[in-house]
Amino acid sequence: MKKWHNIKLKYKIGDFVEGKVIRHEPFGIFLDLGEDSILGFVRIVNFIDKGQMTPNKYPPIGKKITAKIVELTDHNFQINLSIKPSDLKKEE
Repeated sequence: MKKWHNIKLKYKIGDFVEGKVIRHEPFGIFLDLGEDSILGFVRIVNFIDKGQMTPNKYPPIGKKITAKIVELTDHNFQINLSIKPSDLKKEE
């Protein structure tokens, strides 16, 4: 898929992106990153550094959040993200 190839050229692991929460699932949330048919995904394990995350703590649908790219998955054309505080700390 040529579009996915272009996405992989544009986005790199470690980049920070902003997206809007569009869907909640028991296993994480999906973000609209402004790329047609390409979603960002935050697994429930990539929300907090310590403690237990639960779906009732998800950011509301429609909220814009910043996330860090942790993986680009070819099999489902998805950008996997983290919003753990330790991952969001920008290197100085």
